[in-house]
Amino acid sequence: MRNVLVMFVLLIAATNVLAQEQLVIEVTVKDTVFEQFQLAKTVMHQAASETVHSEKLRLTATAIETLEVIPRRWPSEHEWLVAAAIAESDLFAGTNAPRDALRVLLRAEPFAKAGTPNTARLLLRVGKINAELQNDSAALPYLLRADAEALRSDHEIQFGVDLALSGVYSRTGNFTEAAKRFRRLATADRIHDPSRTSFSIQAARHWAQAGQQHEAEADLDRADAFIAKAKSSSRDENETHQQRLFEDSVKQLRDKLKKPH
Repeated sequence: MRNVLVMFVLLIAATNVLAQEQLVIEVTVKDTVFEQFQLAKTVMHQAASETVHSEKLRLTATAIETLEVIPRRWPSEHEWLVAAAIAESDLFAGTNAPRDALRVLLRAEPFAKAGTPNTARLLLRVGKINAELQNDSAALPYLLRADAEALRSDHEIQFGVDLALSGVYSRTGNFTEAAKRFRRLATADRIHDPSRTSFSIQAARHWAQAGQQHEAEADLDRADAFIAKAKSSSRDENETHQQRLFEDSVKQLRDKLKKPH
């Protein structure tokens, strides 16, 4: 184990002003890749809980450089390269540096093995970042690959894929596919109101834009059922107000569907 000093330049976007923070940090190099990754995760947790801005930046930079040790010292440990890239990209994304996040993910992409959860996570992040950068044409193939990988993975990844794809399909005018994804989101495991209701209304709206009235009505019926269930157990004034807004949205969509085209 050894320590090295690193000059780290961290670019962060804050209130539309690009601020440059120049930091000198100390990076510990462990004896094994497992220990190196665990050390980085520990520093990441410290950064997440830090409230002092300058210290948070220092810890974030330390975590990034601690992860950067992995591809440099253990280039043949492909699974760890992918895991480190995912963690590092999340750190860059947290400092409003999406292009740096994309860079480290694409660097690790050739080592992502099909059929593993981390491959789905990496592809999802590449797709989401491209979508955030308003590059939907680049985002879509990665999200579709993530979708195929997520079928063999967990529900959380599938939810993230459906959420990202619903936005890309909506923006690119593929309203049928957007509606399908919103419907899946509304019926996903571990999703509760008001999200279920909101996703059902979004599905109905996109079915309507696609000219599929029957499908739109089915999702409006589902939204009505979610609203009724929520109203029966709601005790909070804000929740009651939210349900009224949902009811108004459903009514407006139903009225729109009744109008001749």
